[in-house]
Amino acid sequence: MPSDSKSGPGRHYTCQRTDAAPLLAEVGRELHAARPEAVLVGNSAAALQGAPVTTIDFDFFFRKTPRNLTKLKAFARALGATILRPYYPASDLYCVVRDGAGSRWTSWRPHTA
Repeated sequence: MPSDSKSGPGRHYTCQRTDAAPLLAEVGRELHAARPEAVLVGNSAAALQGAPVTTIDFDFFFRKTPRNLTKLKAFARALGATILRPYYPASDLYCVVRDGAGSRWTSWRPHTA
């Protein structure tokens, strides 16, 4: 976060470093436990392949079946998170969000093909 909201010569800015390893481990454990039929896409997928990107969210394509929706609910519950439908009815996007410090999102978009 900037230490000063004004920019210009002589202004100093500091950045807070974020360690995503604990979050990745937690999400990975809960995905393994829930075993949804899903594919990780977006910057998180690129980062796992070594791309020099920074991201704090996880985007998935998933099969929208009753069983898979049950798995998505189990995943959210295990993380102490809530499933939101922020663009309903215009979009079939599901978002898993956890409130509080360290809040993180995962987006689940049904695969239509």
